[in-house]
Amino acid sequence: MKPDQEPLEPEALEVARALRELEAPPVDPAFRARVTPAFARGTLTEGRFSGLAGEVDPEAERETPEAEFEDANTAPFPARVVRGPWRRVRQSALLAAAAALLVSIGLGLNAGPDWTVVDIAGDGVVKVDGRPLSVRNLEDLSRALRRGGRLETAGGGLTLRAGNELLIEVTPGSDAVLPAAPNRWFDRGAEARLAAGELRITSGSDFRGAHLGVRTPEVMVGVSGTTLAVIREPHGTCICVLEGRVQVAPHGALSRPVDRGQRRFVFNDGRSPEDAAIREVENVKLGMFRDRMTASR
Repeated sequence: MKPDQEPLEPEALEVARALRELEAPPVDPAFRARVTPAFARGTLTEGRFSGLAGEVDPEAERETPEAEFEDANTAPFPARVVRGPWRRVRQSALLAAAAALLVSIGLGLNAGPDWTVVDIAGDGVVKVDGRPLSVRNLEDLSRALRRGGRLETAGGGLTLRAGNELLIEVTPGSDAVLPAAPNRWFDRGAEARLAAGELRITSGSDFRGAHLGVRTPEVMVGVSGTTLAVIREPHGTCICVLEGRVQVAPHGALSRPVDRGQRRFVFNDGRSPEDAAIREVENVKLGMFRDRMTASR
Protein backbone atom coordinates (compact mmCIF):
# COMPACT_ATOMS: atom_id res chain seq x y z
CA MET A 1 0.00 0.00 0.00
CA LYS A 2 1.30 3.45 -0.89
CA PRO A 3 1.85 5.92 2.00
CA ASP A 4 -0.75 8.39 0.70
CA GLN A 5 -3.49 5.76 0.34
CA GLU A 6 -6.15 5.41 3.01
CA PRO A 7 -6.43 1.94 4.61
CA LEU A 8 -9.32 -0.18 3.39
CA GLU A 9 -12.21 -1.04 5.63
CA PRO A 10 -12.41 -4.68 6.77
CA GLU A 11 -15.39 -5.27 4.46
CA ALA A 12 -13.45 -3.90 1.46
CA LEU A 13 -10.44 -6.04 2.30
CA GLU A 14 -12.67 -9.10 2.42
CA VAL A 15 -14.17 -8.25 -1.00
CA ALA A 16 -10.69 -7.74 -2.52
CA ARG A 17 -9.52 -11.07 -1.13
CA ALA A 18 -12.60 -12.84 -2.50
CA LEU A 19 -12.06 -11.30 -5.95
CA ARG A 20 -8.45 -12.46 -6.06
CA GLU A 21 -9.52 -16.01 -5.26
CA LEU A 22 -12.06 -16.16 -8.08
CA GLU A 23 -11.17 -18.53 -10.93
CA ALA A 24 -11.16 -17.36 -14.55
CA PRO A 25 -14.46 -18.16 -16.26
CA PRO A 26 -14.31 -21.11 -18.68
CA VAL A 27 -14.17 -20.38 -22.41
CA ASP A 28 -17.53 -20.75 -24.11
CA PRO A 29 -17.04 -23.34 -26.93
CA ALA A 30 -19.77 -21.71 -29.01
CA PHE A 31 -18.09 -18.31 -28.73
CA ARG A 32 -14.73 -19.82 -29.68
CA ALA A 33 -16.33 -21.52 -32.69
CA ARG A 34 -17.66 -18.14 -33.89
CA VAL A 35 -14.45 -16.21 -33.26
CA THR A 36 -11.89 -18.60 -34.78
CA PRO A 37 -13.09 -18.45 -38.45
CA ALA A 38 -13.49 -14.67 -38.28
CA PHE A 39 -9.97 -14.30 -36.90
CA ALA A 40 -8.57 -16.52 -39.65
CA ARG A 41 -10.38 -14.50 -42.35
CA GLY A 42 -9.32 -11.17 -40.87
CA THR A 43 -12.94 -10.12 -40.24
CA LEU A 44 -12.98 -10.31 -36.46
CA THR A 45 -14.92 -7.31 -35.13
CA GLU A 46 -15.47 -5.62 -31.83
CA GLY A 47 -18.04 -3.05 -30.69
CA ARG A 48 -21.76 -2.91 -30.10
CA PHE A 49 -22.63 -4.43 -33.47
CA SER A 50 -19.99 -7.12 -33.41
CA GLY A 51 -22.46 -10.02 -33.35
CA LEU A 52 -19.82 -12.29 -31.81
CA ALA A 53 -21.26 -12.16 -28.31
CA GLY A 54 -24.29 -14.16 -29.33
CA GLU A 55 -27.12 -14.50 -31.78
CA VAL A 56 -29.53 -11.58 -32.08
CA ASP A 57 -33.25 -12.29 -31.87
CA PRO A 58 -34.74 -10.66 -35.00
CA GLU A 59 -38.24 -10.48 -33.44
CA ALA A 60 -36.97 -8.71 -30.34
CA GLU A 61 -34.97 -6.35 -32.48
CA ARG A 62 -38.05 -5.41 -34.54
CA GLU A 63 -40.17 -4.84 -31.43
CA THR A 64 -37.71 -2.52 -29.70
CA PRO A 65 -35.43 -1.01 -32.33
CA GLU A 66 -34.40 1.78 -29.95
CA ALA A 67 -33.74 -0.50 -27.00
CA GLU A 68 -30.01 -0.32 -27.51
CA PHE A 69 -30.04 3.45 -27.23
CA GLU A 70 -32.43 4.17 -24.37
CA ASP A 71 -29.67 5.95 -22.52
CA ALA A 72 -29.37 9.33 -24.21
CA ASN A 73 -25.79 9.65 -23.03
CA THR A 74 -24.74 6.45 -24.82
CA ALA A 75 -23.68 6.86 -28.48
CA PRO A 76 -23.73 3.89 -30.87
CA PHE A 77 -20.35 2.47 -31.82
CA PRO A 78 -20.12 0.62 -35.15
CA ALA A 79 -18.33 -2.69 -35.19
CA ARG A 80 -14.60 -2.38 -35.93
CA VAL A 81 -12.63 -5.02 -37.80
CA VAL A 82 -9.77 -6.27 -35.66
CA ARG A 83 -6.75 -6.84 -37.87
CA GLY A 84 -4.76 -9.90 -36.96
CA PRO A 85 -0.98 -9.68 -36.53
CA TRP A 86 -0.51 -11.79 -39.65
CA ARG A 87 -1.32 -8.71 -41.74
CA ARG A 88 1.84 -6.99 -40.51
CA VAL A 89 3.74 -10.20 -41.19
CA ARG A 90 2.29 -10.33 -44.69
CA GLN A 91 3.22 -6.70 -45.35
CA SER A 92 6.76 -7.35 -44.12
CA ALA A 93 7.00 -10.44 -46.32
CA LEU A 94 5.79 -8.48 -49.36
CA LEU A 95 8.30 -5.71 -48.70
CA ALA A 96 11.09 -8.27 -48.29
CA ALA A 97 10.07 -10.00 -51.53
CA ALA A 98 9.99 -6.67 -53.38
CA ALA A 99 13.42 -5.76 -52.02
CA ALA A 100 14.80 -9.17 -53.06
CA LEU A 101 13.35 -8.69 -56.55
CA LEU A 102 14.97 -5.26 -56.87
CA VAL A 103 18.30 -6.65 -55.70
CA SER A 104 18.02 -9.51 -58.19
CA ILE A 105 17.27 -7.09 -61.03
CA GLY A 106 20.14 -4.85 -59.95
CA LEU A 107 22.58 -7.75 -59.85
CA GLY A 108 21.42 -8.88 -63.29
CA LEU A 109 21.90 -5.41 -64.77
CA ASN A 110 25.28 -5.09 -63.03
CA ALA A 111 26.66 -8.24 -64.66
CA GLY A 112 29.43 -7.61 -67.16
CA PRO A 113 29.15 -8.38 -70.87
CA ASP A 114 29.31 -11.95 -72.14
CA TRP A 115 32.42 -13.32 -73.78
CA THR A 116 32.18 -13.77 -77.54
CA VAL A 117 34.65 -15.69 -79.67
CA VAL A 118 35.81 -13.27 -82.37
CA ASP A 119 38.75 -15.13 -83.91
CA ILE A 120 40.32 -18.59 -84.06
CA ALA A 121 43.70 -20.09 -84.86
CA GLY A 122 43.95 -23.62 -86.22
CA ASP A 123 41.23 -26.07 -87.16
CA GLY A 124 41.36 -28.65 -84.39
CA VAL A 125 39.39 -29.29 -81.22
CA VAL A 126 39.50 -27.38 -77.95
CA LYS A 127 37.95 -28.29 -74.61
CA VAL A 128 35.61 -26.05 -72.65
CA ASP A 129 35.11 -27.36 -69.12
CA GLY A 130 36.18 -30.77 -70.44
CA ARG A 131 33.76 -30.75 -73.38
CA PRO A 132 35.45 -31.04 -76.82
CA LEU A 133 34.36 -28.44 -79.38
CA SER A 134 35.60 -27.64 -82.85
CA VAL A 135 37.34 -24.27 -83.14
CA ARG A 136 35.32 -23.75 -86.31
CA ASN A 137 32.04 -23.70 -84.41
CA LEU A 138 32.11 -20.12 -83.14
CA GLU A 139 28.47 -20.16 -82.03
CA ASP A 140 28.87 -23.18 -79.75
CA LEU A 141 32.17 -21.85 -78.40
CA SER A 142 30.65 -18.46 -77.59
CA ARG A 143 27.67 -20.09 -75.91
CA ALA A 144 29.89 -22.35 -73.81
CA LEU A 145 32.28 -19.54 -72.79
CA ARG A 146 29.90 -16.59 -72.42
CA ARG A 147 30.36 -16.49 -68.62
CA GLY A 148 33.85 -17.97 -68.61
CA GLY A 149 35.14 -21.49 -68.02
CA ARG A 150 38.20 -23.69 -68.31
CA LEU A 151 39.70 -23.61 -71.79
CA GLU A 152 42.24 -26.14 -73.08
CA THR A 153 43.49 -25.15 -76.53
CA ALA A 154 45.57 -28.10 -77.67
CA GLY A 155 43.84 -28.01 -81.07
CA GLY A 156 43.83 -24.26 -81.75
CA GLY A 157 43.76 -20.79 -80.25
CA LEU A 158 40.85 -18.44 -79.54
CA THR A 159 40.39 -14.71 -79.19
CA LEU A 160 37.50 -13.62 -76.98
CA ARG A 161 35.93 -10.23 -76.49
CA ALA A 162 33.79 -8.91 -73.63
CA GLY A 163 32.06 -5.81 -74.97
CA ASN A 164 34.39 -2.84 -74.79
CA GLU A 165 35.99 -4.10 -71.58
CA LEU A 166 38.50 -6.75 -72.54
CA LEU A 167 40.03 -8.60 -75.46
CA ILE A 168 41.89 -11.80 -74.53
CA GLU A 169 43.78 -14.17 -76.81
CA VAL A 170 44.33 -17.72 -75.58
CA THR A 171 47.16 -19.10 -77.70
CA PRO A 172 47.29 -22.72 -78.93
CA GLY A 173 48.51 -25.19 -76.32
CA SER A 174 47.20 -23.21 -73.34
CA ASP A 175 45.35 -24.36 -70.24
CA ALA A 176 43.47 -21.41 -68.74
CA VAL A 177 40.41 -20.58 -66.69
CA LEU A 178 38.60 -17.44 -67.79
CA PRO A 179 36.26 -15.66 -65.36
CA ALA A 180 33.08 -13.83 -66.24
CA ALA A 181 33.92 -10.32 -67.42
CA PRO A 182 34.07 -7.70 -64.63
CA ASN A 183 30.75 -6.19 -63.57
CA ARG A 184 29.59 -2.83 -64.88
CA TRP A 185 29.21 -0.67 -61.75
CA PHE A 186 30.24 -2.42 -58.52
CA ASP A 187 32.17 -5.50 -57.42
CA ARG A 188 34.30 -5.07 -60.53
CA GLY A 189 37.02 -7.61 -59.86
CA ALA A 190 37.69 -10.85 -61.76
CA GLU A 191 40.45 -13.45 -61.73
CA ALA A 192 41.79 -15.67 -64.51
CA ARG A 193 44.13 -18.62 -64.07
CA LEU A 194 46.87 -19.83 -66.37
CA ALA A 195 48.47 -23.24 -65.89
CA ALA A 196 50.24 -23.42 -69.26
CA GLY A 197 50.54 -21.42 -72.47
CA GLU A 198 49.90 -17.71 -72.96
CA LEU A 199 47.24 -15.05 -72.48
CA ARG A 200 47.44 -11.77 -74.37
CA ILE A 201 45.24 -9.13 -72.76
CA THR A 202 44.23 -5.61 -73.69
CA SER A 203 41.58 -3.46 -72.03
CA GLY A 204 39.01 -1.08 -73.50
CA SER A 205 37.42 2.11 -72.24
CA ASP A 206 34.67 0.28 -70.30
CA PHE A 207 37.32 -1.47 -68.21
CA ARG A 208 38.18 1.78 -66.44
CA GLY A 209 37.75 1.28 -62.69
CA ALA A 210 37.76 -2.53 -62.95
CA HIS A 211 40.48 -5.03 -62.04
CA LEU A 212 41.59 -8.33 -63.52
CA GLY A 213 43.92 -10.71 -61.75
CA VAL A 214 45.84 -13.44 -63.58
CA ARG A 215 47.12 -16.20 -61.33
CA THR A 216 49.81 -18.70 -62.33
CA PRO A 217 51.64 -21.24 -60.14
CA GLU A 218 54.34 -18.60 -59.54
CA VAL A 219 52.67 -15.17 -59.46
CA MET A 220 49.57 -13.03 -59.24
CA VAL A 221 49.41 -10.35 -61.93
CA GLY A 222 47.18 -7.32 -61.30
CA VAL A 223 45.72 -5.64 -64.39
CA SER A 224 43.90 -2.30 -64.17
CA GLY A 225 44.12 -1.00 -67.73
CA THR A 226 46.96 -2.02 -70.01
CA THR A 227 48.16 -4.33 -72.78
CA LEU A 228 50.29 -7.28 -71.72
CA ALA A 229 51.10 -10.95 -72.14
CA VAL A 230 51.27 -13.53 -69.36
CA ILE A 231 53.31 -16.55 -70.48
CA ARG A 232 53.55 -19.74 -68.43
CA GLU A 233 56.67 -21.71 -69.34
CA PRO A 234 58.32 -24.80 -67.81
CA HIS A 235 60.72 -22.67 -65.71
CA GLY A 236 58.25 -20.04 -64.52
CA THR A 237 56.08 -17.12 -65.63
CA CYS A 238 56.99 -14.21 -67.88
CA ILE A 239 55.02 -10.95 -67.85
CA CYS A 240 55.55 -8.68 -70.87
CA VAL A 241 53.99 -5.19 -70.69
CA LEU A 242 53.44 -3.23 -73.89
CA GLU A 243 51.69 -0.23 -72.32
CA GLY A 244 50.47 0.88 -68.94
CA ARG A 245 51.64 -0.71 -65.71
CA VAL A 246 50.86 -4.00 -64.00
CA GLN A 247 51.51 -5.26 -60.49
CA VAL A 248 53.37 -8.56 -60.20
CA ALA A 249 53.41 -10.39 -56.87
CA PRO A 250 55.31 -13.67 -56.61
CA HIS A 251 53.47 -15.96 -54.21
CA GLY A 252 54.63 -15.15 -50.71
CA ALA A 253 56.32 -11.88 -51.73
CA LEU A 254 55.37 -8.23 -52.07
CA SER A 255 53.90 -6.84 -55.26
CA ARG A 256 56.14 -4.77 -57.54
CA PRO A 257 55.18 -2.86 -60.69
CA VAL A 258 56.27 -3.65 -64.23
CA ASP A 259 56.10 -0.65 -66.54
CA ARG A 260 55.53 -0.35 -70.27
CA GLY A 261 58.21 -1.81 -72.51
CA GLN A 262 59.47 -4.10 -69.72
CA ARG A 263 59.17 -7.72 -68.72
CA ARG A 264 59.65 -9.72 -65.56
CA PHE A 265 60.36 -13.43 -65.37
CA VAL A 266 59.49 -15.15 -62.08
CA PHE A 267 61.27 -18.49 -61.76
CA ASN A 268 59.78 -21.54 -60.09
CA ASP A 269 63.10 -22.80 -58.69
CA GLY A 270 63.67 -20.09 -56.10
CA ARG A 271 65.87 -17.77 -58.16
CA SER A 272 65.25 -14.03 -57.93
CA PRO A 273 62.93 -12.54 -60.58
CA GLU A 274 64.63 -11.26 -63.73
CA ASP A 275 63.76 -7.83 -65.17
CA ALA A 276 64.57 -6.86 -68.76
CA ALA A 277 63.14 -5.23 -71.87
CA ILE A 278 60.00 -6.74 -73.37
CA ARG A 279 60.59 -9.67 -75.71
CA GLU A 280 60.71 -8.40 -79.28
CA VAL A 281 58.23 -10.97 -80.59
CA GLU A 282 55.73 -9.95 -77.91
CA ASN A 283 56.33 -6.29 -78.65
CA VAL A 284 55.17 -6.86 -82.22
CA LYS A 285 52.29 -9.23 -81.48
CA LEU A 286 50.94 -7.18 -78.59
CA GLY A 287 51.00 -4.05 -80.75
CA MET A 288 48.89 -5.77 -83.40
CA PHE A 289 46.62 -7.18 -80.72
CA ARG A 290 46.03 -3.77 -79.15
CA ASP A 291 45.22 -2.27 -82.55
CA ARG A 292 42.40 -4.81 -82.96
CA MET A 293 40.67 -3.52 -79.84
CA THR A 294 41.19 0.11 -80.88
CA ALA A 295 39.91 -0.46 -84.42
CA SER A 296 36.71 -2.17 -83.26
CA ARG A 297 35.59 0.47 -80.74
